[in-house]
Amino acid sequence: MKKLLFSFLMVSFCFLGNAQLETINVEEVPLSGFVGATDFTGYTNYRLYAEVADAANQVDRVLGNNLCPTDISTSSSFFRAPAVGTLVTTDGLNPFFFGFVPDVRYSSSVGIGIGAAGIQGVPQADDTNGSVNPAFGAVDGLGDAIPGTTTTALGAGLTGWTGASLVFDDATGSTWFSTPGANTLPVGVNNSVFLGSFTTDGDFSFNITVGTQENGTSPDYTSCDPANSGLGLSYPPVASVEGCTDELACNYDS
Repeated sequence: MKKLLFSFLMVSFCFLGNAQLETINVEEVPLSGFVGATDFTGYTNYRLYAEVADAANQVDRVLGNNLCPTDISTSSSFFRAPAVGTLVTTDGLNPFFFGFVPDVRYSSSVGIGIGAAGIQGVPQADDTNGSVNPAFGAVDGLGDAIPGTTTTALGAGLTGWTGASLVFDDATGSTWFSTPGANTLPVGVNNSVFLGSFTTDGDFSFNITVGTQENGTSPDYTSCDPANSGLGLSYPPVASVEGCTDELACNYDS
């Protein structure tokens, strides 16, 4: 019954509106040179954060199916540190190993609120406690210790991920999510919740659907439907095109 209910939600979610999501913020961290054994010349680490309207709002999942597909794409491939193995969530990025295999910090991984195992992911502007490892400079986008885990479920979208573009577009759907708790609550001046870290030397893009909750109520799903075009659910953003401004033209549009 539980599986059937979850499948019903996956089928139904794209018909629901948005009450809490303000935007998806993309933080770009240019990389260069060797970090451990990996040469990151030409790579960028993209960190995604959902910003919500109120500190009591929660972000608990990213999901997609054939009705409202989610894709996180690159024109090349996403870096996945060999030391991480098959683990696809940020729970597998153990800061204890950052000093031994520092490229683990930039291994592409998904998470809800968790930037690395047991540590909150925060925008660098809100990183007030410095770096957990001097190799990453004064700030590294990792905040305080926090409970919580990220789970992947349904479909094959995240199974055995080796660095190819992620596409959730089948009838079953795929998701990464967390039980509402400390890690699903926002942090910082912009009420941000970490969604994932993606490192690539290619062109990065995404179209995603995000699940939020308002004060513990039932989930509210916000997709990349054109009606939500101002919420940053697609990246890079599509530039607006002005109408014709020549008053003498037959297609003049003031």
